[in-house]
Amino acid sequence: MDVEWTIAIPRSGRPVPSPTRSDAEAYGNRVRQFVKQRWSYSEVWKVGTAYPTLTLSISDELAVVHRFVDAEACFLLDGEDVVPRDKSRDFPIQDDVVSFTGDFISTSARAAGIIDAFARGADADDLGSWSGL
Repeated sequence: MDVEWTIAIPRSGRPVPSPTRSDAEAYGNRVRQFVKQRWSYSEVWKVGTAYPTLTLSISDELAVVHRFVDAEACFLLDGEDVVPRDKSRDFPIQDDVVSFTGDFISTSARAAGIIDAFARGADADDLGSWSGL
């Protein structure tokens, strides 16, 4: 399956790149490298569609995943109790930094696995529990 994707390092001074088209395996390889950077942001969608789109925000060993089902509807992947629900952490979102509570924070390994499964064709609804924004 082919996907389109971007990977950016917020606050790097570099613009968000134009989308890249590749097969899911090539994207998965890039995501694994991207997780090692410990501060990055990626978006991925299936070729020929705008939605659904998943985003992956990495901060250290933690991550937040968004799912956009259309221009008006966004969901966050529910966290896995790696950060207490009443605590928050900062994550890169495009060229900004946004705080999220533990309700939506996962390990970067879990989040990267979800992104990879989506790129390989899994339905986003089947990849975890999502909360609407």
